[in-house]
Amino acid sequence: MTELEELKLRIEIESLQQRLSEAEKRIDILVETLSVMKDIKSSQQISEYLDSQARILRASALLNSVSDNEKLVFSEQQQQYTENIRTEQQALNSRIDEAVSRSGGTAAAARNAGVAEVLDKWQSKQPEGILAEAMKYLAYSMENGEVTITGFIPHYTFDGELEIPDILVIPEKIEGRAVTRIGDGAFH
Repeated sequence: MTELEELKLRIEIESLQQRLSEAEKRIDILVETLSVMKDIKSSQQISEYLDSQARILRASALLNSVSDNEKLVFSEQQQQYTENIRTEQQALNSRIDEAVSRSGGTAAAARNAGVAEVLDKWQSKQPEGILAEAMKYLAYSMENGEVTITGFIPHYTFDGELEIPDILVIPEKIEGRAVTRIGDGAFH
C-alpha cells in the first residue's frame, strides 16, 4: 500500500469515527428526549388523577355540608396514596426541569415540534400555570392578611361568546396570603 493510499484510508477512518461520534451524540439526545417525553406523559396522567381526586374531595365536602345523614370520609390510606402520587409527580417534574435546563430550555426542545407541544402542555398544567389561569377568572379582596374570593370575572372569545373554564381552581394562597373565604353570592 502506497503512502497516498494509506493517508486516504486514515482520513476516511477519521471521517467515519467523527460521523460515528456525532451519531452517538444524536442517539443520546434522542434517548433523553424520549425519556423526558415519557416523564411528561406520566406527569400529565398523574395531574389528571390528582385533579379527579381534588374534584371528588370538593364534591364530598359539598355533600357533607348539606347532608344531615352519614358523612363521606376519605380513608387515611386513600389520602396517603394520593400524597405518594403527588410526591412521585414532583420527582418526575424535577427530572423534566433538569432535562430542559440541560438542553438549553424550550428553545432547544422547540426543534422538535412534538416535544415543544408536549412540554408547553405540561408546563401549563404545573401549579404556577394553573394559578395563572385561575387568577384570570377570580375577583378577590384582601383584608387583615386574608383573601376573600368576591366573584367571577367573565372573559369573552373573539366571537363574543362567554368563555367558561372547565374547572375553576380556587388557590390556597393569592399574593402569599391564605384564601380563607368565598364571599356570599360570589358565583351567583
